[in-house]
Amino acid sequence: MRLYIIVLFLAVMSFGCTKGFSPKSSSGTANLLSAGTPEDLISNPPGPLPADGAESPTGRRPKMFWTPQRQFIFNKMKNENHSWWQLIQSNAECSNTPCERYVDTGRWGALAYQITGDPKYARKAWEVASRELRVPGEQLWYHSHNYTRESIIEHVFVYDWILPALTQTERSRYITFLNYLADLCLDKVPSMPWGSRFGDSDEVIGQYMGTALIATVTADTNSRAKSFLTETLKESLGIPYPFGGLDMTSAFRGTMRNEVGYYMSLGKGGQWIEGSAYNLGTTQLLMMGAEGIKTATGQDHFPEVTSYTKELALTMIHEITPDLKHAFQWGDVEDARSLLSWSRAPLYGMLAGFTQGDPIGPVFHGFFMELQDKNPHESFFKQPNARHFYFYNPYAPKATDWRTKVSNYHVSEGQGIVLSRTGWTDSDSLLAVHNPPNGVVDHAPVWGHDYQLYRKGEWAITHPGAYAPESAAVNTVLIAGSGGADEARGMVAEERGANGEYTYTATTTGGGPSFYYVWGGYGNPPPVFIHEDTRSILYLSTDNKSSDTMIIHNRVYADNPKNLPGYDRYYPDVRTKIEAQVALKQWIIHMPMAPTISGKKVNWQTAGGQKVNMETLLPLQTQTKVQNEAVELLNGYFSAPERNFYNIRLYPSVEQAFDTFLNVLEVSDATSSTTNTLIKSDQGSPVDGVVVARSGQNNVIAMFSAQVGQKLTASVNANGIYTPDPTLHARLKKFRILDTGYSFSASTSTSTTDLYLMDLNSAKAWTITVDQGSPTALTVSSQGVARFKLMGAGSHRLTLESH
Repeated sequence: MRLYIIVLFLAVMSFGCTKGFSPKSSSGTANLLSAGTPEDLISNPPGPLPADGAESPTGRRPKMFWTPQRQFIFNKMKNENHSWWQLIQSNAECSNTPCERYVDTGRWGALAYQITGDPKYARKAWEVASRELRVPGEQLWYHSHNYTRESIIEHVFVYDWILPALTQTERSRYITFLNYLADLCLDKVPSMPWGSRFGDSDEVIGQYMGTALIATVTADTNSRAKSFLTETLKESLGIPYPFGGLDMTSAFRGTMRNEVGYYMSLGKGGQWIEGSAYNLGTTQLLMMGAEGIKTATGQDHFPEVTSYTKELALTMIHEITPDLKHAFQWGDVEDARSLLSWSRAPLYGMLAGFTQGDPIGPVFHGFFMELQDKNPHESFFKQPNARHFYFYNPYAPKATDWRTKVSNYHVSEGQGIVLSRTGWTDSDSLLAVHNPPNGVVDHAPVWGHDYQLYRKGEWAITHPGAYAPESAAVNTVLIAGSGGADEARGMVAEERGANGEYTYTATTTGGGPSFYYVWGGYGNPPPVFIHEDTRSILYLSTDNKSSDTMIIHNRVYADNPKNLPGYDRYYPDVRTKIEAQVALKQWIIHMPMAPTISGKKVNWQTAGGQKVNMETLLPLQTQTKVQNEAVELLNGYFSAPERNFYNIRLYPSVEQAFDTFLNVLEVSDATSSTTNTLIKSDQGSPVDGVVVARSGQNNVIAMFSAQVGQKLTASVNANGIYTPDPTLHARLKKFRILDTGYSFSASTSTSTTDLYLMDLNSAKAWTITVDQGSPTALTVSSQGVARFKLMGAGSHRLTLESH
């Protein structure tokens, strides 16, 4: 598994002095070619400048990233002695000296050269970059796929921007090195097995984009350049794939170029696909590659990236907490509870530059400026790495009223992330629900569902953050030690009330387990033991922000794999893990201190003094196990503060195939007086429900389907090899849906009670009858939710009917 700290070495590019580099290049400034020679200009002759454009002071217009408009901004920054220009110049002066910026690679000198036209900065860039140049067959300066992923784009940039100041010998040396990097990515160096591993989105994107940039940017000075676009490479498993040129030809993968497009489809809604820490770096590679090829060719070969940039900007706003102090984190992350500003700052600078001509641009820019102001301790906002300046325009419009232009609700469909907030002030709340899809890339979560709640300046409901955490590290359900099935997994419903009074999400998982569980190749697979785990969450806020309530319902249908044939088909360590579980099904929630338990009620207090109260209503007979995570450490890398958690594991007293879990959590400023009363349907479809009585609020009745789904079987081909069923997720989605009505009785204590009736078939007509009254038509949303106002306190009899 790749170490995240290694990734940061190249992706972050933060401040620091250079240590351990090889000796300086001995190249001097003699025999320089004069800037603007015919050789340099032949492939990019000057054209008319736009009104807001300026000419390159080097005598040559770079192909990569450069536009007359960006040069105009550079000139303005220099002429005004803008603080950003002072930073660029200072960093460029430090190149190849003891104060050199961490992982300089020549970028600061290249920027300063392009802004001033002064060859001394180009020499600075060359002196730094040349330390890394290797000949074919020689081990890279930093021998890792992380290096090729991160460095190729930067080296093409430096080469292109300082080209007029390089001697012919230096140009040849640089081209030889760039071609060597391309050959590595294409696995064409016999003495150095390399290639590109499909399934690793950051590696594929960094190496594809870097190689494509060599092909397009260096074409006039590199006889091999264009051939890279038509090469065939070997994927890490030895499967040959065409490189695929610059244009996507199919959404069904098959080439390295199509693989990039496929990843884009998984990132629908703006959240990238490998975890909140990796995403900040991978999306930089994505945008730099697409923009570099666009400026080099004069054509947008990546319209999907252009469109995605706006979605990404919006998501980057929404994942920040209301007080602008923290960010929602998921997946592999070592520096938990951090804004990760070393990656966030350059990414946000890029996004502000790319979106400045779009309506989202001023909104994002205004948000970005305030984010920096709110976090003065984050030095990387004031001293970002060089990527920030490739596209950022400090003069672009900034909306100071950006909050009024941003919704309080955001969904990233691709990764099943729902972010719902009560507002954007320090006293507001942010609900983050994560319903991850099937794991198809590195760092993909292995759990089926998770949730966190940020409230009044702290994560009131959260869990430890770590690198490579197992399912037990999040707020989920474990089934025989597994957090979900890889065959089918993902979100099935989401909606929010018009006034934000509620948010509803549902997700489901089932089918064959993770490939970590069974023998390689899935030959002769054991029977399916996860038939269904569907989680529904109804989140309720209050106008006065006195409390936040979550009603969480799980329907879990599973067999114990120990009791099924083919148990020996699981890996030995997996069998050990299964046998170590306290129960087949475990409902897990984490807390930052030892909880107090009284029967089925649990409470604890946050560091900020907020009260969290939880009550278990189902199963009727449960047992509870409390774990101190500082003692019983979970797998994965947990920093010291992340070891200070406890967790509670709830499990049925009696093991059976189908169970429903119903828990109510409330977070409030003071001791809660909430009472929760279980409801079960007594006629018709089986349904679980609860009456929630909150101080100063209408009672709430929430009803969820409790009907048993279907028992699944493993999908195998004629040779007995496990074959995932692509239709299974759609089938699982329907298991909870009710086609017929039901009746129940409930007692309420407020004059008006808000009913939330879940899991109804929206294709049918529904009515509700209260007591002895006449049937009233119900409107069922596309997500299967009906709402109804129940008038009058006291005992009521309610009947739902479908038509």
